[in-house]
Amino acid sequence: MLYFYDVAIAVAWILEGGLMIFCFYHTLNRKYSMKITMVASLLIISTVTVIYYVFSMNMIFRQFLLFVSLLVICRCLYRSSWKADLFSILILFVMTFVCDLIVAVLMRLFFPGMDGYPDGPLMLTANLLFLMLFLTFVFAFLLLWKRNRDRVLKKSVYATLLFPLSQFFLLEAVGYYIIIQITQGTDDLTPILCIMGGSVLCVLADIALFQVILSNSQKERLAAQLEMMEAQAYRELEYYHSINEKIQEIRKIRHDFNNQLQTAYCVIAKGQAEGKETALQLLEQLERQIERSTPPVFCPNLMVNVILEDKLRAAEKQGITMRTSVRIPEQMNMEKADLCSVFTNLLDNAVHAAAKAPAAKIIVVRAWLKAGYCMVKVKNTYAADSTNREKNTEHQGIGLFILRSIAEKYDGELTIEKRDAVFEAVVRLRLPA
Repeated sequence: MLYFYDVAIAVAWILEGGLMIFCFYHTLNRKYSMKITMVASLLIISTVTVIYYVFSMNMIFRQFLLFVSLLVICRCLYRSSWKADLFSILILFVMTFVCDLIVAVLMRLFFPGMDGYPDGPLMLTANLLFLMLFLTFVFAFLLLWKRNRDRVLKKSVYATLLFPLSQFFLLEAVGYYIIIQITQGTDDLTPILCIMGGSVLCVLADIALFQVILSNSQKERLAAQLEMMEAQAYRELEYYHSINEKIQEIRKIRHDFNNQLQTAYCVIAKGQAEGKETALQLLEQLERQIERSTPPVFCPNLMVNVILEDKLRAAEKQGITMRTSVRIPEQMNMEKADLCSVFTNLLDNAVHAAAKAPAAKIIVVRAWLKAGYCMVKVKNTYAADSTNREKNTEHQGIGLFILRSIAEKYDGELTIEKRDAVFEAVVRLRLPA
């Protein structure tokens, strides 16, 4: 019977290590494939657990072995810095300490007659409770981590935390009932096996739920990106139509140009003051016609030019001054959908925020290539109160989610800074060789 409890507790500890590995997988940058990383990590954790039981070490030495094994996993299987590795391990150990403290308080509360360190069924129950509580803490940390990086939508956070919390209280009630049965003299292992199997299935179900939440968030990001691509295709079609109309208009102007110019020369040749004034009016009218018929050119890249023209019109309707200095070549060694999403999201947010600025409504757009990177910087004035209220709306959340995902895809970064009522967003993308 005691041997059974030892094996069950060892399995619970391996699952605890598995949750730590799961946490690393979602916070650090791995070197190898998912299968190699997870299998190698579980082998290391299982080996440490076996060593602990074979040599009958105390709990302090087990924690030391666990720390060393986690550090080895981080350094060998991930490519993050020492600072990131130590920070992740420290967070996990803090969560472990807090969970141990909560479980100890609960065990004392429900079993006041428990003397000293628990063993047998009490120890197994305490470990299962710890496992479910630790799972909840790990999920909460990962959700906050990914939410901060806009990889998980806000509405998904509560659903993911609800399941492990409910399982924790259910497991507490079942564990209490089983221990009461055992203390009354029953040796039936069936309830214990059921609660162990249920606990393992709960952990696996929660991990699967977490993966589904991440997958759904990714699908929502792709759906939003597809919608932007469709809108961009529609804008390009409109742009080509407008270009065609302007070409036709320019042809008409060109047809009348010589006649109007000849008329102006004849009027000037008469030498009369009224004639000169009439000639000037004719030339000014001709100049305005040509200016209206010439589409604005911001940069050689047609797609970026279309987006800037569209956002310029939207900004002018709301009284916003937009200044541009964009040096993006016609051919870019990156996907057009990604380049489109970067400019569309940055400028949509900028127009939305600048429209609510109490004083000057200004947007400054800069883009250039340097040392193998594409840099896009957008600055805009904003009203602090309204921006703070609306920056977490679902639309803007998806926009930031897309920008961060694209930055990571090209080994770049998205940086955001607010100072003196000016909001600045910079997207840095490494161009593929």
